[in-house]
Amino acid sequence: LLADGIINGNVIVKNATNNPVFTSDLQIKDLSYKKDTIGNVSIKVDNETANAFNADVKINGNGNDVQLAGKYYTGESKMDMKLDIVNFNMATATPFSAGQLTDAGGNLKGNITIAGTIDKPAVNGNIHFENAFVVPTVMGTRFTLPDEKINVSEKGINFDHFTLVDSSGNKAVINGDLLTTDFKNYQFAVD
Repeated sequence: LLADGIINGNVIVKNATNNPVFTSDLQIKDLSYKKDTIGNVSIKVDNETANAFNADVKINGNGNDVQLAGKYYTGESKMDMKLDIVNFNMATATPFSAGQLTDAGGNLKGNITIAGTIDKPAVNGNIHFENAFVVPTVMGTRFTLPDEKINVSEKGINFDHFTLVDSSGNKAVINGDLLTTDFKNYQFAVD
């Protein structure tokens, strides 16, 4: 199977014919993707507030502790959300890499706020790699990210002396920005 796990929970729909209102409280125990375990997922979504979806999605277990919480306002297409990455086990990313990574490990942490609209999102925060490594399929060698940070703002993604170290101790240092206002179109200003 592509995905596996046990889904349990409740979805309640009120006023289904006139003005549907729903609440959901779902859990997926031992969610796995391509036979790699992600953890337990909790999904709580409702539209009890007019023209708004309230969401609280959590992933726990297997070294992961991630939460996305906040509101999406349908009338204005506005978002007010917060992504808290207490810990993300980098090994979890390997099956989602579409074959681009043969291995990954270490931890990713960070906090990101997501506001604005879908066309012009206001994304602010940072992610931090701790004792992380990746093995790109095309290179076949391990690159470490011992203590690296990426900043995200309304201007785009910033790299400040972001360092990758190969298995021989050689360093690749990235400085600069991937400039974007919509996270779809980018301009590069990177050394």
